[in-house]
Amino acid sequence: MGLGILQKIWRWFEKLDRYLSNAGADLAALCIFGMLVVITVSSIGRYLFNINIPNVDEFSGYALVFMTYLGLAYGLKTGSHISIDLVRAKLPKSVAVGMEVVTCFIGLFVVGAYFFFALDALMESLRIGERALTPSETPLWIPRSAICVGWVFMGLSMLHLLVVKLRSFLKNLMKGD
Repeated sequence: MGLGILQKIWRWFEKLDRYLSNAGADLAALCIFGMLVVITVSSIGRYLFNINIPNVDEFSGYALVFMTYLGLAYGLKTGSHISIDLVRAKLPKSVAVGMEVVTCFIGLFVVGAYFFFALDALMESLRIGERALTPSETPLWIPRSAICVGWVFMGLSMLHLLVVKLRSFLKNLMKGD
């Protein structure tokens, strides 16, 4: 396989990662806006008209799940996740980049494990027709599918970050930094 083909595949993968993480962030923002509207309308209805909109708290909880998991990849891409910059700043560049490669490997493994267990829970919900123990009896495959999608987005972004950090580490090794 030629180097040109690998570069095209890599550029396609970068575009896919960028598109999916941005789409996840956009969907997360829509969830926040939806929560804002529904909770505000419910509060005004209860306060002014003594009308209760049922299941607002339940569906806001589901929106929170969607928002959290769909926003994971965007958070990784923008550097919003927790990192130990104080330690990394004190290390030589090659050691710091090597540490980032190791943490990306570990992170990719953890994301894969979380995805596996989330997918297992999703498949079980589909198999037995599991529903929420609430008056709306929401099928639980709906929020669990968002969790799985969020882990896929995060896994792709983590893989992208791993390759970027690995390339940087190898480049530093070649320079002798």
